Amino acid sequence: MNVPDSALLYYRKSLRIDTAENLRDNLIVILKQDKWPYDVMLQMDTLKQQGKLEFEQYMHYADAKSKNNLFAEAESILADYLKVDPTPTDASEHLLIRIKLAQSNTEEGLRRIKEWMKNHPNDFQMMYALSRILCEQQKQNESLTWLQKALDSGFNYYWVLQYDTVWQKLRNTPEWKALTAKISRPEITEYIPTR
Repeated sequence: MNVPDSALLYYRKSLRIDTAENLRDNLIVILKQDKWPYDVMLQMDTLKQQGKLEFEQYMHYADAKSKNNLFAEAESILADYLKVDPTPTDASEHLLIRIKLAQSNTEEGLRRIKEWMKNHPNDFQMMYALSRILCEQQKQNESLTWLQKALDSGFNYYWVLQYDTVWQKLRNTPEWKALTAKISRPEITEYIPTR
C-alpha cells in the first residue's frame, strides 16, 4: 500500500484529534511500507512512552533505530526482545549482524556472518558483505573465495563491483579480472515515466 505523501500528512494530523487505539499502529504500518524509518521510529517512541508498544513490534522498533544510526538503542531494544523470546530468528540475527558491523564490532560481526552462512548457504548478499569485510582486513585470498561463492550463488551486480571502493586495489589483478569477467554489463535503457 503506497500512500501519497499528502495522505501521510493528514494521517499524522489525525493523531492529534483522534484517540482511536489503533490509529498510530496503522500509521506505523504505512510508514514501514513506504520506507520512512525516521517517522516509524518517532511513532514507536511515542507508543513506548505511552506503554503501548506491543512485544511483536520490538523487532521493527529495533530495526527503525538501526536505520536511524542509533545502534546502541537498537541493540538494547533487541536484547529486551530476546529476553522475552530467547530463540533467535533470521530477522533478529540479521539485525544483530547489521548492528555489530555498524558499530565497527567487525570480529563479532564476522563471527555472526559465518554462523549465518551455515544456515543460509546461498545468501549471496551476506557472502558479498563477508567478502568486503575480509578485503578491508587485507585477507585478499579469503575475500576472493567468498566473492566467488557470492557470484556462484547469484550475485550479479555489475555496477556494484565496478564502483565499490573496497575492491580498488584488486581490480587490476588477474584473479579479479577472472572473477568479474563472468558478469555481463547490463544494458542501460532510457527510463520513460508512465504517468
